[in-house]
Amino acid sequence: MKTSETEIDALDRKPPLPFWFKATLGVLALALLGFVVLVLNSFEPPDTRFDALVELQENEREPSGEDDHDTLRVAHEIPAKQQPELLPLSALPDTNYAERRVIGVADGDLAQAYVIKPVPRQRHVLLISTKIGDRPLVISHNYQKNRTRVFTSEDSTELLDVQIGGVDWPINLVYLYQGVRYVESSKKFPLPTFPFEVTTLDKWVEKHPDTLINFDEEVTEKDYYQYEGHGT
Repeated sequence: MKTSETEIDALDRKPPLPFWFKATLGVLALALLGFVVLVLNSFEPPDTRFDALVELQENEREPSGEDDHDTLRVAHEIPAKQQPELLPLSALPDTNYAERRVIGVADGDLAQAYVIKPVPRQRHVLLISTKIGDRPLVISHNYQKNRTRVFTSEDSTELLDVQIGGVDWPINLVYLYQGVRYVESSKKFPLPTFPFEVTTLDKWVEKHPDTLINFDEEVTEKDYYQYEGHGT
């Protein structure tokens, strides 16, 4: 018995897919498309800050124009800490004045003390833009060199925009001021110096019992390494 061509076509023809199956495939396709779109949108534009920093370091390491520094180990543009809070001595957590080294500045009846970190392996620098009365001050301390400098202005009462401009190979701090970089020992730095004293807090308080104090820098070595993410 022969099978007709019509019967053969009927046997070869696959039954239609059920509607629920087609609907499920459509939902899955839409879900996949939505996932792809979500993933693509979640990618942020590439962070160019690192590239910009590398370019800055390469371009600014060698002095140019009015710069007064040697080749830099690293170039920066880091603003000074702006007017850190000054508190009465009663705000200190204890009275171990003799154990605290401070940078002391005074102008008339006004006196201020800035605690220096006790961390012996500390590699950072301290740079503060502040005021004593109406007089602007820039206070810097190079922990690696144990070197302190304080500057002021005779022409302005505004905060001075001195920044950390980098560090040279002998670990000297380099300032960035009005677009020019100066090593911390530069005689060309345009701001006049202001008298200061590096001493212990007990000796400073003997001279200035009403001094105000900033102790933001006061951390133990353990606290420093935890804060900087070097350990737990």
